[in-house]
Amino acid sequence: MAENMDAKIVIIGCGIAGIAAAQRLIESGFTNVRILEATGRSGGRIKSSRLGNAIIEVGAAFIHGPSEKNPVFCLARDYDLLDPKALTPENQAVDVEEYPPLVPNWFTSSGQKVSPETVDPALEMFHELVDNTPQSKTHKKRSWPSVGDFIKSEVRRRTAKRWKNKDKSSRRLLLGAISTMMKEECCSSATHSMEELDLVGFSMYQSIKGVDCTFPSGTESLISSLMSELPADLVSYSRPVRCIHWSNSESGVNAVTVECEDGERIPADHVIVTVSLGYLKKHHSTLFSPVLPDQKLQSIQKIGFGTCDKILVEFESPWWDADCEIIYLVWDDEEDISDHVSDISKTWIRKISSFTVVTPSESECEEPQTCPPGPRTDMEEIRATDIQRPPRTQEPQDNHSRDYRNPPDKNRGESQGNHPAATEQKPRELQQRAHRPRRQPSTPEQIQPWTQRPETLGHITPQAAV
Repeated sequence: MAENMDAKIVIIGCGIAGIAAAQRLIESGFTNVRILEATGRSGGRIKSSRLGNAIIEVGAAFIHGPSEKNPVFCLARDYDLLDPKALTPENQAVDVEEYPPLVPNWFTSSGQKVSPETVDPALEMFHELVDNTPQSKTHKKRSWPSVGDFIKSEVRRRTAKRWKNKDKSSRRLLLGAISTMMKEECCSSATHSMEELDLVGFSMYQSIKGVDCTFPSGTESLISSLMSELPADLVSYSRPVRCIHWSNSESGVNAVTVECEDGERIPADHVIVTVSLGYLKKHHSTLFSPVLPDQKLQSIQKIGFGTCDKILVEFESPWWDADCEIIYLVWDDEEDISDHVSDISKTWIRKISSFTVVTPSESECEEPQTCPPGPRTDMEEIRATDIQRPPRTQEPQDNHSRDYRNPPDKNRGESQGNHPAATEQKPRELQQRAHRPRRQPSTPEQIQPWTQRPETLGHITPQAAV
């Protein structure tokens, strides 16, 4: 970047990436920085709201790996946004690998509650396979085209020996529990099926130490704290961009022109684009003129990031144990291990692997679900589902928004990077920042409630973990 501190710099998008870019530039002395945001708010997929008496996370909810190696944790700590327990050395030293130590309840699709001890053999086998995924497609004279093929092949081989003395119903329950964990991993990896995960990329993933934590005042309190340090007039809201006119030349003043949908043309020396991968997949051919170089286009096309939604559900009273933190669901009529469903538009509920209990409220849950591209499930289909109807539910909206669109790509390459190590699902790559003075976080009273209609689905972003 030019040394000229007066260079005109335009940032596209006011999510956490755009905000971080603006802060870094201003701290470095650049004085002519502007953010263009298509919507009417900052934060992107980070959005907190209310459901009943609880603060809920419409989008990003957790800090994964809250320890000194995680810059998001360091920011939240410096802004005094975390619970004291999350700040303890003991909490930061726990190596949870990929699965936080949550207290579970297990239920089958027939309504039976299953003890954790009953499904332990299935979980042990699944974690054993995930932790020892081969780093190549050929290992010990056996070969697998994907992570999903490896796990299913090894489960069948190992269960034939280990569970040969178990009766049919017990085997079906254990295999169903493995299917549940495969669906859970689909959510973690933002993919419709583990058969879309590359073995090499999957085995490269490494977790940061620390027990996952949340923001007591809502994840949006981090956005409020970051925005408080930026000039008040830095962001232009409701300003979607139509096209970025650029050239390959690094010489000249105002080498880039940003054309907004309202017709405004903004000259710039540099433009930083922080829109989502899904938006780039859909709009890269029209967003840039001339089109991007082939190398960048191939990267956009080959990196995989599927649709992963969550639905927030409120019940009149809890039907789970008082200490329960996560509810796992086992479909006990499935004959074999699988993370697929036959017709996603009609049987989407079978992709539900778990509900996370929202705290501190005792009657609310959130459910992540991965889906392939296809028609949106409508309200009538949900009403027709044979389950107890909760008083209120909230369902994805940003996932279908033109500004946050994130569809899976049908032309993924082999090294598609669906695993979080190679995607933006867990944005742990923010630059380390200097220690900042602590500020008063946003109070729960400042967080806006949902405008509710009876039995109306609301607004949830695709899964994003901070």
